Amino acid sequence: MKINFTKREYRTLLELVYLGDWMLNARDVADNPETADHRELRRKLYSYYKDMQCEDLIEPAADDLYETRQFEDAVQETVRQYDEETFWDELAWRLADRDAEAAVGFEELRSMDGLERIELIDSKRQRWIDELERHGLGRFRIADE
Repeated sequence: MKINFTKREYRTLLELVYLGDWMLNARDVADNPETADHRELRRKLYSYYKDMQCEDLIEPAADDLYETRQFEDAVQETVRQYDEETFWDELAWRLADRDAEAAVGFEELRSMDGLERIELIDSKRQRWIDELERHGLGRFRIADE
């Protein structure tokens, strides 16, 4: 099979590959054997950087190809925006889940029918969204025991 990309499409594909690689490996310091196929495909795609005139995005270093600082900085802005949005959303969901469990108990929450559980958690979540939008983390404190 042969796939043809324009230079613009290739540049976009490099961004998607970088973001996917970031998601898979950002927390791992060592090469994860489970992502070996992903790394190999990344190397293969990156290997066309000269043909696609993307020397501003990819550069050789040691025995591999890496993103240039300019490319990494630009795409990291997307990662930063994603992290910012998901932080608040995930925080609201986790706090809402905690509060719903505290209100009805673990077993009761897990035995509720799906829609009933979602409605309870979502009502708690909406309170947290309102709180976080108004005050951010400003009113978070560790309760004294």
